[in-house]
Amino acid sequence: MKQNSILRKSAKAALSGHWTSAVLFVLVFVVLYLLAEIPSFALQGLLESATETGDIKMMLVLLLLAVMGMAFSILIIPIAWSYEVSFLSHFRENNTFTLGALFRGYPDFLRIFATNLVVAVYILFWLLLFIVPAFVKAYSYAMVNFILLDDPQIEGNAAINRSKKMMNGHKWQLFKLDIPFILLILLGILTLGIAW
Repeated sequence: MKQNSILRKSAKAALSGHWTSAVLFVLVFVVLYLLAEIPSFALQGLLESATETGDIKMMLVLLLLAVMGMAFSILIIPIAWSYEVSFLSHFRENNTFTLGALFRGYPDFLRIFATNLVVAVYILFWLLLFIVPAFVKAYSYAMVNFILLDDPQIEGNAAINRSKKMMNGHKWQLFKLDIPFILLILLGILTLGIAW
């Protein structure tokens, strides 16, 4: 098992000379993700005014926005999967970050969507118990998308079970790798985004 400092150095070395394309890749993903969430944001704003006025047309617009929001949320899952696994592909094969890489999950849409849906439902069920067990289980399922990349035949619970086995005894190590990013996110929230 490699130490976290060695893993960080390996990641920095893999990104050496590719920082510009990696940053642009992240920015394109963030823009696509935010665009997919526009119907949800619009829905939240209109919901309050529609309930106050009882306007039927507004209710139909809200229904349309809700359907669009759900559709866009479903369609963004392969992009999020592609975003996540692109960094592993870059590390392994020194691939460049391209716009097309964000869409590599669509040919395998059903398997990726179904597996990520099952993971989300499992985490939600654990969240109903308490936050900490859900947090621990989320780390147990952390390798699911990478397993889907490496084994095109594996599906759903088999990928989840393999991830649980792989993460057994390694959840704390992954959490320690995530701490700097968690702290950056908290700093960004505390400074209202200025730290980002």
